[in-house]
Amino acid sequence: MISTINKDIKVWNFINHQLYDTSIILKGHQQNVYCLVYSKISQWFISGGFDQNIIIWKQINEQQWESTCICNSGSEVFNFYLNKNEDQLFSSHLDGSIKIWLVSKDLNSLSLNQTLHKHKKQVGQISINEEESQMVSCSSDKKIIIWEQDNNKKWQFKYFVNKTVDDSGERIIYLDKDTITWKQIQKGIIHIFHQENNIFVEKKDQQINLKAIEFADYMCLCPFIFNRKKQILIIKHHNYMNIFKYENSQLTQIEEPIQFENFSFFGNLTQDGKFLVIWISQQHLYRVYQLFQD
Repeated sequence: MISTINKDIKVWNFINHQLYDTSIILKGHQQNVYCLVYSKISQWFISGGFDQNIIIWKQINEQQWESTCICNSGSEVFNFYLNKNEDQLFSSHLDGSIKIWLVSKDLNSLSLNQTLHKHKKQVGQISINEEESQMVSCSSDKKIIIWEQDNNKKWQFKYFVNKTVDDSGERIIYLDKDTITWKQIQKGIIHIFHQENNIFVEKKDQQINLKAIEFADYMCLCPFIFNRKKQILIIKHHNYMNIFKYENSQLTQIEEPIQFENFSFFGNLTQDGKFLVIWISQQHLYRVYQLFQD
């Protein structure tokens, strides 16, 4: 497991439900690291942060990692998406841009393939459908945008998604090719959009009110976490972590929300969807929760 400590990256071993300190700390960023994406194929990952740099890290042996590529993206990095083939990286940025990078097979280079300009402010989470033919993005400019690939495999602006609230959001994700969920910032409300006649339409009767609904949540560093195989969606809002199951085109809360003392916590699911690991900033500790399902 990897995690951030301000501008550094710490490597852990996760064995039998326990975290073990490897004493490995990776230094390469000059300012705070905001996002990490780990390969599902082999032992490497990518980091990005406020110093605008994107770095590829590759494991050499059990005790050694090396940075094989450092690329300045031109703007602070907030979110990553790595495609299934792991040869394209999508990044969202403070300047309102979305960038698509080609990842070399030897992991020694990132080359900018395309830059998308349509948002006017910081782009939060980006998500791509299972077919990897369509992308959705949300931003501090209060816009939700659908992008699609053309015949030349280039991404193009398609349309702005209409929504019923005049609010921004930092978290958005595809639950399936015809369903998107988005959380607004000013209140703890989850909004559902279904695709009808090739247009995503909000279903107001499917809104979900979270605990601490009256509180805003400006923390953009813990995006939606969706395990497609287990159909589990993890949603952070204010001082709660919420666990939902997606089935029969419906989101259902399957556990009582996990409550923390304040909103300064972050987390992720293991790839098998069995464990939720939470970093609690104020207490400087990790908690591991095992998820049981019928």
